[in-house]
Amino acid sequence: MLLPACVAQSTPAPAVIYALSTTPTLPVLPPTATLTAQPVPTLQTTPTPGGTQPPEGIFALKFYPPLVVEYDPAVWRDASEYNNALMMVNYLQHRALPGCSIGVMGPSGFYPSPMQRQRLDKIEYEIFRQESVQSGQTNIYYFASGASLAEIHKNVGIPVLIVQAFPEEIDQCEADAEIVLVTLRR
Repeated sequence: MLLPACVAQSTPAPAVIYALSTTPTLPVLPPTATLTAQPVPTLQTTPTPGGTQPPEGIFALKFYPPLVVEYDPAVWRDASEYNNALMMVNYLQHRALPGCSIGVMGPSGFYPSPMQRQRLDKIEYEIFRQESVQSGQTNIYYFASGASLAEIHKNVGIPVLIVQAFPEEIDQCEADAEIVLVTLRR
């Protein structure tokens, strides 16, 4: 005897509707595939001279400790963020020329040619000039060299300082910057 709930009823088959879709389908991983989590790299802090602001008139090159330059605080302002371990903010800003700055470029493999050699007191520099289309500024790269920097070259790379300014400021900016660059020392 059959129960009323088990009696087969005649119902029409559902209609199948096909539609074109522009949505891409994602691949399905086979059941044997395994996903492995990759380790997340930890942030490394950049060594800085004590992690604190140096005395006024001394500009520490954060990428190249223990190198420093001396500057006139009446002409330049140290806009560096010495305690910022997440981002490298390390430059001098000219007080009278808003587009003029001296920055530090870390090791990058950037070594253009041809460059001109220029001696500023005891420091030998190789200099490369470049016009930046993006900013409209002139960039002057100063690659420091010399026997006194041999250990820095070996351990970190060639110290590079960048002087930037707008075309109407570049002559004065470069002259004021070279007064600072001549003081490069440990």
